Amino acid sequence: MPGQILDRLSRSARLGGAALVIILCLLLACFGALWSWPQEGFPLDWGSFVASGRAAAAGLDPYSVYPLTLRAYDVWEGIVEMPNLNPPISVLAFRAVAAADPAISHRVWYIVSLATYACALALLLCGQPRGVVIWRSAWALSLAALWHTLQLGQIYAPLLLAAAGAWVLLRKGRHLQAGILIGLLVAIKPNFALWPLLLLLGGHGLSAGAAAASAALVSLLPVLTRGPRIYAQWLAASGSFRSFVLPGNSSLLAVASRLGVPWLGILLTAVLVVGTATLVWRRRPSALVTSSLGVVVSLLASPICWLGYTMLLLPALLARRWTLPLQTAAIILTIPFALVVQWFQPSRLHFAVFGSIYVPALLLVLLESCREALRR
Repeated sequence: MPGQILDRLSRSARLGGAALVIILCLLLACFGALWSWPQEGFPLDWGSFVASGRAAAAGLDPYSVYPLTLRAYDVWEGIVEMPNLNPPISVLAFRAVAAADPAISHRVWYIVSLATYACALALLLCGQPRGVVIWRSAWALSLAALWHTLQLGQIYAPLLLAAAGAWVLLRKGRHLQAGILIGLLVAIKPNFALWPLLLLLGGHGLSAGAAAASAALVSLLPVLTRGPRIYAQWLAASGSFRSFVLPGNSSLLAVASRLGVPWLGILLTAVLVVGTATLVWRRRPSALVTSSLGVVVSLLASPICWLGYTMLLLPALLARRWTLPLQTAAIILTIPFALVVQWFQPSRLHFAVFGSIYVPALLLVLLESCREALRR
């Protein structure tokens, strides 16, 4: 009898704790929705994308700076111009929205992105117990990366859908189809090229080869439509970008740059890439564990890893049982960016600390992925 009472009390405590977590997550989601809804006259990154599309339609350089281009504030350098820096394939898509009113198209894209995010969640949570689906869905809706992505008008939600599809296909053993989706992701965000590279080193050659072929074919389309010059324009714009210290950039180079030692970021990045490649080569983990490493290492090693990029951690997080490190990472990723914007401004110390506030989450996911690779 006493044992039954204790069991009931324990079950009630667990249910109460789960309900509290869900309520807190939904409150964060409501805050994020209110904060992120596009404001009239402030198209942010979406303005840069529309400007790029309009320039391409007019035969101008789509990677130059125009009146609609976003201007961000850098504590060290002042106002920073943020043109479209996505690869040339993006310009073909941005031309489709060039003629529309930026304020209206931004809000349409907000809704489309939110629906795309919901589809990715449905893919990743399909087949899990109902209780797990409820509280993990609530957590996923509270992510800072989601609402910051929607506020800016960024393109990360379709990238997450491609990553989620690849994850599900790898889990089912359909490596060719998974590789095609990974290649699409790499074509739009080349910093994720480490993902298929690690798959190749880990013995998953079919998916790696399909990814390489898919990325190459997609990347060829802009050359056929606009000529090779567009790649020279993209490389010139990307090479001139120097504001790695902007808050929310969670790469190792960004953290080191905020501390005034960018060379250390380059060194740590090299050690991370070589060390991970060696681990995968020697241990030959499963395709899913290798993919988890590929995504998180791509984020840390890339010169630019804006907050929205961390949405790509969802497949790795939602596929696992959450250990204490992963629970900690999950909590960090829900810290609203609206607060970070306020916290980083008072001094350069605040700028260094709070500008890198999401980095520990990436490192914790990396730690757990490495542990899984070593166990296998």
